[in-house]
Amino acid sequence: MQLLCFITLMIAIILDILYKLPDGMGFNDVLKFADSFDKLKIIVPSLSLKKGLTYINGMVNGTLLFIALLSLETRVLAIYNKTKYSSRTKDSLIMNGLFNIPLQALILFTGCMLFTFYQFNTPKLHYNPHNEYIVMNSPYAQEYDSIQQKYNVLQVHKQEVSQLYTGQIYQNYSNPVLQYQLVCLNENEHELHKAAQQTIRKANGKLEINDSDFILLDFIINEIPAGITGFVIALFLISMIAMVHNEVKYLSQRSLHYFGPNTKTEIKPSVIQPIIASVCLLLALALCYTIPVFSNLIQMLWCYSSLFFGTILGLLLIAVLTPNVHKLAVLYSGITAQISIMILFFTIDIHYIWFNSIGVLLVFLFTYLFHNTIEACQIIKNNF
Repeated sequence: MQLLCFITLMIAIILDILYKLPDGMGFNDVLKFADSFDKLKIIVPSLSLKKGLTYINGMVNGTLLFIALLSLETRVLAIYNKTKYSSRTKDSLIMNGLFNIPLQALILFTGCMLFTFYQFNTPKLHYNPHNEYIVMNSPYAQEYDSIQQKYNVLQVHKQEVSQLYTGQIYQNYSNPVLQYQLVCLNENEHELHKAAQQTIRKANGKLEINDSDFILLDFIINEIPAGITGFVIALFLISMIAMVHNEVKYLSQRSLHYFGPNTKTEIKPSVIQPIIASVCLLLALALCYTIPVFSNLIQMLWCYSSLFFGTILGLLLIAVLTPNVHKLAVLYSGITAQISIMILFFTIDIHYIWFNSIGVLLVFLFTYLFHNTIEACQIIKNNF
């Protein structure tokens, strides 16, 4: 149901954008238009530490991430098979597999549709209304207004060139002159965006000036018809609340394992489960409140996954390949590797996808060091 709600949301947005594009412009024309500006270019055949979406980076780190996810999902499947309603769960897993990839493809396609839509319609200079309110009530309001006027003039010119370029696309011809003009206009628009962000930063240095996450929200609120807007937001909220509820319920139930009959605590599960659920919910809210602004939610998901799945995969491989290693060495290596990854994430400038490989290597390195250290300590202890 959650996936179906999100897919319904994406389809509603895509159809609304298509309706508001110039007459005669269909999906194929949108793809041609977006492809002219490399918006459909996903994989770059190169190796780079700072660019994540390259062929070699994806083959190396994406494969490691896939193995880690597969290992975890295999464990989850084993749990599902033992449940009372295993046949129902299998059906839901099949539906999840069928809809998950199309959903992510729809999200990316919606980004292309939005890019095309704003070539023919005037986008906002800055999408975060709170930031705009702050700067317009500060001494820098006149400076921001001056940038806004330049931005409006540029948008009029860009829309004229976009109309001409679209007419060429209808005739299966990509005019290089018009394409170059549009590229230059988009670059100038980007510079004005940066200037506006810097002006906002002058008004209040504590404000978050990245407004990428507000673009789709602004479109839903201002462009989609009012009745459909309420329906779309209701679908989104229902899906998110259901998702958070399921995750918190699962975490609280699994955490009750530590309060079973083998432990010394006398607290009843019926008392401790709501407490655990409340703690999990508060932690989730704290994470959402402190999380930085990303270009999109998919990027946020894979960024945080890459920070942990490398360590998880390293521990799984250690368990399979070296079963005789000291358990304490594996425990210490996992903790040390995860702390090291978090330090590296905040101190060095590399793409987050590389932390999958770094996590695996660090776990193996620290396991080797801790194992040899423990062995040496035991030899010294036996000799004395």
